[in-house]
Amino acid sequence: MELKAFVEKCKEEGHFIEIFNSGNYDRFRTSGGAKQEDLAISLSHLYDRKATNDQFETDIDKTWADRKEKKPFLFNGSKFRLHGVNNEDGDAAVTLLLGQTCYKDYVCTNMKDSHWGFLRDYGKREYANEHACFSDALGVGSVVETSDSKLIFIRRSHQVYEDPGHLDTPGGHAEPSEVKQTNKQTENKMVVDIDDMNSKAVVYELFHSILREVRDEVNIPEEYISWPFLTGIYRNHRTGQKPGVCFRIRCSLKGEEIQEFYHQGGLEAYESSELLLVDLAEFHRGITSSQVKELFRDLTPGCKACLYFYFNLQTSITA
Repeated sequence: MELKAFVEKCKEEGHFIEIFNSGNYDRFRTSGGAKQEDLAISLSHLYDRKATNDQFETDIDKTWADRKEKKPFLFNGSKFRLHGVNNEDGDAAVTLLLGQTCYKDYVCTNMKDSHWGFLRDYGKREYANEHACFSDALGVGSVVETSDSKLIFIRRSHQVYEDPGHLDTPGGHAEPSEVKQTNKQTENKMVVDIDDMNSKAVVYELFHSILREVRDEVNIPEEYISWPFLTGIYRNHRTGQKPGVCFRIRCSLKGEEIQEFYHQGGLEAYESSELLLVDLAEFHRGITSSQVKELFRDLTPGCKACLYFYFNLQTSITA
């Protein structure tokens, strides 16, 4: 009962809305989540962010320059944009409709709450879709289990732009630049284009991207990390409904071994200031655990979403 109460608390107070939940399907519950082969992707520039008026688009460059000045570690890059999710009733597979966007547009639309009203009104009026003008860059995050039954959390450093100082799961974004281009003419170009990508290669990148994030943020070598299971997809209310994909990963190392790797520093060590390991048993005590109760106050919405989908799979099995 305590765990179910914690799951409900994550959902009710997590500041996110679920789009897809693996725990709603028997097939995914028994396997612990959706596998790579359960996911399909439809790629099209029709799913890209739509432009607004000239003045706003010019202001994006100014806003980005201001953000770069305050956060020098920020850099622009191509990202996948989630337009929607197709998941017909009774169908155990899920299809993501992906376009292309960039991190600059994400920072200047989804992360700029003073623009949300304008963007929604413009999108609804001009494109009959209030989210058409948002970047909606697709993020990834994962609950990571250690071999001695602990969950891994990182405290986001003040060098990152989103949720500095808060506890989170390892995560980031799937990267279009990591996907092998199918059009040979583009191999020597710097431009990354989803038109030149194979959809199955993008599915692979979505799953592999979270492995890279765990590797680079926590400094765990990939050979100790299991292939991910997809547990859910959500939108974050605090970042203009930015979408995120949640996974679960098992690590064959113990907590103390992971701490040693973490303190050696990985490629993205600057993104966090602390590694926290919490016994799974504490979460099974739910909010009656003083540690979990204290922890909950400091979790990002994305982290709460990951925990919600992860533990919902377990409570669905025992229901």
